[in-house]
Amino acid sequence: MTATTEIFINTAEHLCAAADGIALAPILPVIQKGDQIIQLIGEIRADQQAIRAEIRSEIQAIRADQQAIRDDFKALEDQVRALNRHHDLLPLRLYNSTLRHDSTPIRYPPDIGKIPRPVTMGDLRNYTSENCKSLIEQLKLQEVPPGSRVNIFRDRIADCLGVTF
Repeated sequence: MTATTEIFINTAEHLCAAADGIALAPILPVIQKGDQIIQLIGEIRADQQAIRAEIRSEIQAIRADQQAIRDDFKALEDQVRALNRHHDLLPLRLYNSTLRHDSTPIRYPPDIGKIPRPVTMGDLRNYTSENCKSLIEQLKLQEVPPGSRVNIFRDRIADCLGVTF
């Protein structure tokens, strides 16, 4: 190898090293700020997790509100059903309120099943609490507390049907 070739090779190596240094020069500040970028990315991820947790919490609150609304709506539907039932019984109650004799038959709603039921007011006066319970169930009335006297059962039925003793 000649001296000029060696000089040429050495010069080429130094120029390549210098060129590599020049190529890296613009990104050196970015590399130096790498820790800051990593920290920023970490903060962004933490914010994302906090936002997700907040969204989950709000979704749970919305679901709880929806359930409360459903429950309120169901209670309202039950009240409307009871009011409609009461309204439907008004003609029957009016007729039964005019009964003055123990021998006149009591009228019942058409949707009541084929269960034993008192035919007259006299029969109702002699009804047992067990018979009253099944009739109260068929009439879809509010249950009488356990251990109540039989008169309370009879009064509940009489009130529903419009019968006066």
